[in-house]
Amino acid sequence: MLYRLGITYIKRKTWDDARVVFSKLIKENFGFAWRYLGLAYTRLEQYEFAEEALNEANLLDIENHEVWRYLTLYSLLTDRKPQALECLCEVNKVKYEEIPILIEIASLFSKPYSKFLN
Repeated sequence: MLYRLGITYIKRKTWDDARVVFSKLIKENFGFAWRYLGLAYTRLEQYEFAEEALNEANLLDIENHEVWRYLTLYSLLTDRKPQALECLCEVNKVKYEEIPILIEIASLFSKPYSKFLN
């Protein structure tokens, strides 16, 4: 029940509500919730927590393309393009058809490194 509620929050992009739900699921030992918690933290720009959650999700299921997709997004938002490229290679190993996030990833890749703008 909580899982479906959390997914609804993600679809509605109510990230703080999603964060609360998936945090509860993790406390109840539902390991799959780490990836969604990482996404929520990424969207809330709480990158330290996002990195921890996404790394935990990756440790639990290294072949999960959804985790790699979220890691790609996280890496781009934190100016880690080389790491994002590595993550994107893992995403590309499976057929993936969720176009909106791929468009967002492409858009972020086209932005210059912020550290080179100074």
